[in-house]
Parts: sequence; C-alpha cells; structure tokens
Amino acid sequence: MPKKSVLSFYPYAVAGDLVFVSNTVKGLPIEAYQRMRQFPHPEKVHVAVVVSPVDMMEAMIRKEAYSVPFPQWRKSRKLNDVFHVLRHPDAKVENTGELVDAALYYLEESYAFGDVIRDTIKDTPSKLGYSICSGLAVKILNRSGVLDVDELAVTGQVYPGPLYSMLSDLGWYSVQVDDTYFNNRVIDASGSLMNIRISSKISSDRAHEMGEVAAEITNYMTGVLESVPAKDALHVFSESSETTALEFIAEKIVNIVYDQARALHQLNSGEKNWKDKAGHNERIEKIVQQAEIEKDIVFKFLNALQEAVRGSLDAERWIEQSIGIRAEFIHSGVASEVRIRALVDMYVKAESEFLRATGFQAAEFSNARFTFNFDHLYIYREADEELLGEIIDALTKYFESVQKLVAHTALQIGRCREVLESVVNQEALNMIDKIVSSSRKLSQN
Repeated sequence: MPKKSVLSFYPYAVAGDLVFVSNTVKGLPIEAYQRMRQFPHPEKVHVAVVVSPVDMMEAMIRKEAYSVPFPQWRKSRKLNDVFHVLRHPDAKVENTGELVDAALYYLEESYAFGDVIRDTIKDTPSKLGYSICSGLAVKILNRSGVLDVDELAVTGQVYPGPLYSMLSDLGWYSVQVDDTYFNNRVIDASGSLMNIRISSKISSDRAHEMGEVAAEITNYMTGVLESVPAKDALHVFSESSETTALEFIAEKIVNIVYDQARALHQLNSGEKNWKDKAGHNERIEKIVQQAEIEKDIVFKFLNALQEAVRGSLDAERWIEQSIGIRAEFIHSGVASEVRIRALVDMYVKAESEFLRATGFQAAEFSNARFTFNFDHLYIYREADEELLGEIIDALTKYFESVQKLVAHTALQIGRCREVLESVVNQEALNMIDKIVSSSRKLSQN
C-alpha cells in the first residue's frame, strides 16, 4: 500500500478529497440498487468533490453540476447524514489550481439520470456533459491529474460504493470528519475560489496564484518546511512520529519522478480532449515547474542532512580519545576521569546531533530501509522512458550517496559507544541515553 503523505494528519479539507455520504433518505434507491448489484459499500450513496480549500462540487438529480462553499453545502445536508472522507496517498495542496480548472470545465453538466447504467467516466465527446455524482468526481480528478481513470477497474459507469472500494484499494485513506474539517480559517481569508473565477473572469494565472495562496494557508506543514532553514527543518522531522527526514526526501523524489512522467506523457500524447486545447502547454509547464520546486527542496534537505551528519562527530578527536583511553588501560588498568568525561561529551553531542538530523539514533539507523515506489509509472505510457530513467538515476544515486554517508557516521558513533561501554557502568549509560533522547525537545526550545 502506498505510504501516506505529510497531509495524512492534516485535519482540514484538502483539494482532491472525496466526501462520501451515507444514511440519506434520498439515497435509499441508490443504496437498494447497489445492494441488488452486490456492490461493495452500498451504504455510500453520494459523493462530492473538494475542489478547493473552501469549495465543494457535486452532481445531484434534477440539477446541473454545481459548486458551493462549505457552509452552504453543509446546510444542504440533513442532520443525520454521515460523511466519510477519502484522501489521495500523495495529496498535494499544489493541485488546487488544476482542480479548480477541472471543476469549472465540468460546471453545469447535466445529471445523467436517463443514462445511469450506461454512462461512461471517460472524457469523450459523445458523453461529455452528463454525469452522476461519482462519475463527475472521477472526471474532475482525472482531468486535474490527481487520478488516472485507467487505474480504476471499471469500463463504464462507476457508483459511489464501488468507487470508495476501488480508491481504498489504491491506497486512498480515510480522514476523520468533524467540525474542524469544514472550518478552516482560509474561508474568511479568501472566500470561494470557484465564485471568484466565475464572477470576475480573472485570468488563469491569477486564479492559480490565489489557489496557491489558499493552499499555503491550509497546509501549515509544507509552509513551515519551505520557509525555515533546512537544518532547522530537520529538527522538525526528529520531533514527528509520522515521518523522518530521509523518508520525507524519498517521498519527494517519488513525487518529482511522477510529475516528470506526467509531463512527458502529456507532452508526447498531446491534448486529446476536444473541448480544450488552449491550456495544454500551460498545464505541462505547471507540472514541470512544480517538479523543479520539489527538486530544489530535495537538494536543500540532502545538502543540509550531509552538513548536519558530518558535523555530528569529530572523528579525529574521537580517535585521539580512544587511543588515549586504551593507552591508559595498558599502563594503569583504568581510564582517567578527564578522558572519560571528554568521551562522554563527544558521544552525547554526536548521538544527539545525529538524532536531531535523521530522526534515528545511530544504532537504529542500521535497520532503517528507504524505498522508492515507482510501481505505477506504467500508466504514463507516452513518457520518454530513457529520459525518465536518467531523472530517476540522478535523484536516487544522490539520495543513496547521502544515505551511505549517514550510515558511515552511524557506524562511527556506534564504535564510539562501544569504547564508552567499556569504561562506564550500565547506570551511567542509561543516564546518557536519557540525555540523548531528550535532545529532540531541547532542540526546539
């Protein structure tokens, strides 16, 4: 199953989230039909799409597809409605602009009431303009690039229950829904992004800019990571139980590769949607720009990690102290207090700095494994495989070189501890370990 992104613990709505609804009276016919067809999750009778940090879009019977701000959408639901949110395992706030564009593209589509069992989720001229709620959701996600429709095991209509099941199988994860989810302060900060686009007809560039501003407000984690010095951000990771610095970097590398693959695929396959060709190159450029931003972040953190790890242990001084301790043992059978104190100070500094930089103590790091999941690159069949291979090779080799440096430093710190264990008792070692463990919090004070 794909690894969750840094947004996995973010409590507010993120563009691209799907909100499934159950326990609705109006949905009883859909539930009955799904149960008759033995579909999974038949109780999920409706789905709406979060298309911006403040807007929801949905298709309803006897209505054209429409978008409304969260407060208005909540008022339209019954008190006993139950919400279930699924979030993409690689959710990105940077997708807000593309999702708003995709939502505007399908705005005012008719509800496919007369074509429920035959309508397609594919974006074809013959079917464009008709959707049920789940079909509209998939179309928006597909057009924005959040989801590739070919990943779904369906060739025609898709219903809410099966869609929930298929996305869960693809690694989409459930997000807790309470009052917090729909009440982000960005509502007061920006208003409805969809309404701004519709009413003032501002340029696409301006709309993307506003989407990015809203995204920055809603994603405090990414905001922190991109605004503080990289070395300080490493300490943020050491405080987190969700991910470590190297795990975050590995995840970013996967993001870069997929963004590059998506851009190459779209560049080589061309714009196949009959309704809109004008924005094709612009969308590719946005994908490439985002990949470049993430590449800068990767190199920033890798360089900071190298610097932090290299500075954690003074190898020359450690060798000097180690040789001195052994010499004292040979001559007198005991190490001097001065030597032991110097070794303890050196070890505590090295282990603490290593922990704050990597999120691991030296002994733990030898068991750490970092992998790159490129299993779904096959969906970008039109991508230049040779060029994509060069991108993967360059990024992963740099990552592996840093990982080797970290592993080598962990080994040196481990040897320093071995010497320490030979000259102090277990009680003293326990006290030293407590000091090291507390260094995570101390680094933030």
